[in-house]
Amino acid sequence: MFRHISKLTTSTLKYTTLLFSQPNDETVNPKLVETWLKEVHLGLDNLLNDRILEAEDMFTDKHQDAANGNDANSNQHQSPFHIFGHALVVYIQAILSMERSKIDEATALLLQADVTLKRAFGAFKETSVPLTPSSSLVTQRRATDTEDTSSSTYHSPLKAHSAYHRHRLLVLDEAWADLQVDLLRANCILMSATLQFFKTNWIGSLKAVYDLRKALKIYERLFEKTTGLTIVEYEAASSHRLQRKENTQNSLFRTLRRASSYGGKGKNLNDVVREDISVSSLTYYIDTLEYGSYFGISILHVLLSLLPAKVGKLLSSLGINSSRYTAVDLLRKASQSQTMYASLSSLVLLVFYTGLSVYVQPQINPYISFEDARSILDILKLKYPDGQFWQLFAGRFKQMERKLEESIRTLKHIKKPADTIKSKTVHDVDLKSCPRNTSIMDCVQFRFFIIYEIGWSYILHGDYIQATEAFFCIESMSNWSQVFYHFASTCCMIANRLYDKAALEVHQMINMLDQKRKAGGRISSDEFYAEAKLKSWISLSTIQDDSDSLALTDVLQYRIVNPVWELIYLWGRSIYWDSDVASMIKERILKEHDSAGKTKSEKYGMECLLLGVIYRDVDKDIDLAIEYFGLILKQNESMETIKNDVLIPHAAYEMAVTYCMLLKSYTFASQKSECKETVNDYIRCIKDYCTNSSCDFEWESRMQLKCQLLLETCNKM
Repeated sequence: MFRHISKLTTSTLKYTTLLFSQPNDETVNPKLVETWLKEVHLGLDNLLNDRILEAEDMFTDKHQDAANGNDANSNQHQSPFHIFGHALVVYIQAILSMERSKIDEATALLLQADVTLKRAFGAFKETSVPLTPSSSLVTQRRATDTEDTSSSTYHSPLKAHSAYHRHRLLVLDEAWADLQVDLLRANCILMSATLQFFKTNWIGSLKAVYDLRKALKIYERLFEKTTGLTIVEYEAASSHRLQRKENTQNSLFRTLRRASSYGGKGKNLNDVVREDISVSSLTYYIDTLEYGSYFGISILHVLLSLLPAKVGKLLSSLGINSSRYTAVDLLRKASQSQTMYASLSSLVLLVFYTGLSVYVQPQINPYISFEDARSILDILKLKYPDGQFWQLFAGRFKQMERKLEESIRTLKHIKKPADTIKSKTVHDVDLKSCPRNTSIMDCVQFRFFIIYEIGWSYILHGDYIQATEAFFCIESMSNWSQVFYHFASTCCMIANRLYDKAALEVHQMINMLDQKRKAGGRISSDEFYAEAKLKSWISLSTIQDDSDSLALTDVLQYRIVNPVWELIYLWGRSIYWDSDVASMIKERILKEHDSAGKTKSEKYGMECLLLGVIYRDVDKDIDLAIEYFGLILKQNESMETIKNDVLIPHAAYEMAVTYCMLLKSYTFASQKSECKETVNDYIRCIKDYCTNSSCDFEWESRMQLKCQLLLETCNKM
């Protein structure tokens, strides 16, 4: 690991020295900066199209050739923008591999990139000059600019003029180059901070929070410079009542954007990079700043909004506030731009939607509709035909549509591009000692996501044999919650009526947890849940007269609710149940209830909860759903299993969700007001219960997030 970091640092320092020891006749000018921007854009497009080697080579080969003196035009490729692009590639690989060595490499590279960008920020002020045509035209235009902007309240550092030549030429003040570098610095700080959260050091986490605040301040400053509004003013503004501030220069930018778009339909980015600077260049240059600030602010707002409520209050007291609505609004606008942040914003929107679907019902999601998410995905699949990200989302969306067989086929067919380009000569030595990823499929975490979704699709479809194999495979790939994935496989065994094998696995998992604690390993929240279920099963077996293993087999067969059903519900997948499987589960539970009569078994409460969810989400029978949720809340004193930390808050939450769904069908204000009050009452009951019980912190945080999202949804209706 240290060898790679040493080599990386040496190369970067050598590159940086060359960058800032350029002759005076090769100064950094706006046209050169724009060329760098477009090359980074092209490299990012290659990355999203699963052309990792092409992206890496674009960011590293040129400046290494320049460092070796092999490039006659090396100056135009020696840029801090390419260092940022290389850091971004390594960062994405680190996130998708979750390997400590890769995370350390990305952290070191981002740190060095930040240092380089700091130096570039000062160097641009000293060396950058405007791109100027003939002096007479410049003099004439500057005089006109002085007259046009004399009444403006906001002075823009960007000046533009037009002449009837082959192309319209631009005059760019050097301050805009400084802002571009500042934007990249904020990106590097943001990426470095997020990597700190993957480490278990709490001091590193505190530093990460401080760095996030630092990045947010930079993004907000750039936002204000490009829009003329602070983020607070933007959030308060209404599209019908308050128009965005625009001076003469900003009006020109908007006019140019409407008149021409960067690239255009059917135009390849490679062709655009080779074009001379033109009016569309002005649009691209300023758009990169504006939509880059949109993207950064949105990412931070999403991250901060997902923190626990107590942490959120602490950050609010420090002046750090977040809004999911603002984040989604800015991401939408950035995704519709023609900058390098467009595709990244679309990717974040898809991640946000799929992640949020675990915590809030998709049909009442107030942020993004399923149709909007599908449209975004279709555009990205068309733009990047070899991109594997989009196939993963496509499989997930098929699952959300209950097209489970199609979901499994889509996910299984994800593979490397057939014509992956190999590394070039400059990396031949590196390939022998440190193989490079040729596709995103080489990243362990990405393959983990694929198999994880395949496993859930098998469970929802009722194919428990294939699901068992999938989760055992995930266990071997995971370095975090191995016991939980082993537990999921065991639950599939129980669902497949392999009780003897499942009983052996139960004892094995208890031993695995004991060994992990002795080794000083950290138990994840999912593993805490698995351990609680395992111990409850073993405790039920102690009241039997037979041997422990036989009694445990009987418990797994007769005394507990099918653990797969509970797993599907708690992990937010019950709404995607195959209709035939859901009908089978409903019939089986109702049959058991009829045979039991008035006797309430230990599993009665969870079965009522599952019946309520199936009636509401699959059968669309709201009345029966409310009836079964009500049974849990009314009879909790007489049912032993109601006393656990899961059932009561979830029953109250499902009741609140049901009334929130009813809210959409009401037309009278009095009905809506009463319904909203009912939702708020159930949310308060959940908070009171969690306060007075010994809920696991992680589970309590999840429930708090679900309640917060539900309240926002209810208030938005």
